[in-house]
Amino acid sequence: MRNTLIRILCCLVLIAVIVPCVTTIPANAKAPKDTQNTQQDTTPTPQDRQNTPQPERPSERYQWAYSGGGQTFQFDTHTLQKINDPYRDEQLVEAWVRVITPNRTASSSIVLQQYYFRLNTKQIQLMSSFDLASDGQVGPGNKFTYDAHRWQDIVPGTAAEGIYNAVTDYAAIKFPPPKEKGKFLGIF
Repeated sequence: MRNTLIRILCCLVLIAVIVPCVTTIPANAKAPKDTQNTQQDTTPTPQDRQNTPQPERPSERYQWAYSGGGQTFQFDTHTLQKINDPYRDEQLVEAWVRVITPNRTASSSIVLQQYYFRLNTKQIQLMSSFDLASDGQVGPGNKFTYDAHRWQDIVPGTAAEGIYNAVTDYAAIKFPPPKEKGKFLGIF
């Protein structure tokens, strides 16, 4: 009886020591290659994904601004910038807006428009508008000279309001106002 208990204990100890060694595979260990299976595993590892340059997705460059009337308006986050108004002591936001009209009968279903946005008075000014051909070439368009009297007020519920809100909200995050120095809790 005693020998049987010792054998059982030895078996349990061996199982407790051997089983974890067999079933635990280090994280960096690779499985042995199957010599008969010629199919390669092409699933990228997280390290492969990190080291491989990823193409820019359009959704990361262009942000949705407004949709309506069969058109979609998106603004370009890469060219969005703040500029100084040449006639006033204020900064404007400049943005390029892509207008997509899928059923447009012209040679292009995309129009690129350049806008200036006034942040203090909720106004917008169209600076240029160009057709974008399907091959990426810029087609005919119009370019306007900046005019301090050509600002248009934003009409509620329009595409202009949707574009204005999307662009200025994004600009507020991209270009936060500078923090005032020397103020503590707004008392000093």
